[in-house]
Amino acid sequence: MKKQFFTILAAVAASVLLTVINPTTVSAAFNQNNIASDYVFNNSGTMNAAQIDAFLNSFPSSCISTNRGFATPSLSGYNPSQGFLYGGNVSAGTVIATASQAYDLNPQIILATLQKEQSLVSGSAGCHYETPPNQDPCPNPPYGKSGPCVTACQYSGGCVYIALGYDCPYYCVPSSTGFSKQIIKAAWKLKFVQQRSLGNYNWNIQKPGWDNSDDPTTDYDGYMTQGSLKRNASSTPTSYDGYRPVNSGGLSVHLDSGATAALYSYTPFTSGNTNFVNIFESWFGPTTATASIILEKGAGSPISLALNQDGSLEIFGVADNDSIFYKYQLTASSLSWSAWSKIPGGLRAIAAETNSDGRIQLVGVASNGNIYTSSQAAVNSTSWSAWSPLDGALRNTTMARNSSDGSLEIFGVASNGNIYHRRQTAPNAITWEPWSQLPGALRTLSAETNSDGRIQLVGVASNGNIYTSSQAAVNSTSWSAWSPLDGALRKY
Repeated sequence: MKKQFFTILAAVAASVLLTVINPTTVSAAFNQNNIASDYVFNNSGTMNAAQIDAFLNSFPSSCISTNRGFATPSLSGYNPSQGFLYGGNVSAGTVIATASQAYDLNPQIILATLQKEQSLVSGSAGCHYETPPNQDPCPNPPYGKSGPCVTACQYSGGCVYIALGYDCPYYCVPSSTGFSKQIIKAAWKLKFVQQRSLGNYNWNIQKPGWDNSDDPTTDYDGYMTQGSLKRNASSTPTSYDGYRPVNSGGLSVHLDSGATAALYSYTPFTSGNTNFVNIFESWFGPTTATASIILEKGAGSPISLALNQDGSLEIFGVADNDSIFYKYQLTASSLSWSAWSKIPGGLRAIAAETNSDGRIQLVGVASNGNIYTSSQAAVNSTSWSAWSPLDGALRNTTMARNSSDGSLEIFGVASNGNIYHRRQTAPNAITWEPWSQLPGALRTLSAETNSDGRIQLVGVASNGNIYTSSQAAVNSTSWSAWSPLDGALRKY
């Protein structure tokens, strides 16, 4: 119900006439290669509905504030057969917050884009609530498709019916006009492009009321970040350099993040994205902030176990001097083991899991808290790739495999108890998605895949209590609430 041709979606917002009041305070220079970090882009918990409404009310002339009496249909969910669902009128803050939570998108991204596109937050370009009548036939059909259309904003801004310029290249798709439709469809598109540009071709949101199971079947040929990535489930991994022409081909930028790819896909001009950054940073701070995942050093497990493709188990361990060793069963299920062999490098904690192609992947924490990863050179091999650093620093790590696509997922716990996770951008990939935070607080945890394909987590809190959580669905980015288990284990 929301499928688009992504070769032409890049012009969705770029062609709309934009007039914004540029803030005078900018906290950092515009970086054309890194408009926003994925951490900022994904941080959906920055503002709730009440905080968004209070923010809008701080602008006396805002077009969409409760002080002005603005109300708009609520967002009820999505499913492939019915599309997006709407309900009774609510505040703009409620709609923005709902869209942000549905698609794990920072609501501040939406607010800054509302200002960039139509100045609706400040109301500085006036407020125009009327929707022009449909034109049929359309003088210039959107995306070249026949059918009726709606005229784009005829003013310098302030057109609420095309709040985010979604589906509006010169003329607008009637089914996408209206504030609530603009918010939810643009939120979906921004997150969809971010995820697909990172090679996460199976990404789809599965939450109560939100069934996006049709997203993996959407053909994507849009922007790609750097790495060996797959655009679609049926395609083969391709090496992308991360560069993309913008400004009508007059400039090539490097897409340093999936968020940058999404924002350029939405507005393929540095001028519009400079406005976006100026607005965002004057209101909320830097767009390129990163997660503070500085975790207690080297307090994880010194031993781990994984399965080789031939069925033999392999043990990995670290010694008191941080040396890394391994040994394996001589045959599958055997009681006999090889001698210990050494892997170059030094770690304090280690975790192992098997890639979908049969090669074992290692992730470890060094004595300074830094994170490194290495993989077998080939299945059943005794040779290993050089250790590659991952961003951040962990107290301990564990891994599990997503059964639907075979991608590995790392889980780690911070010294303050925060829980983080990230997964491979594609099965067997050497690139990883950004860290995302899970609710709750633990001191250590472990992960394994259920028989139905959902990953199960179990962890110990600082008081020794035991808790468990599971994926809401196979390959999902949503998790159940932590449930207590009886008993108590070692206190941390």
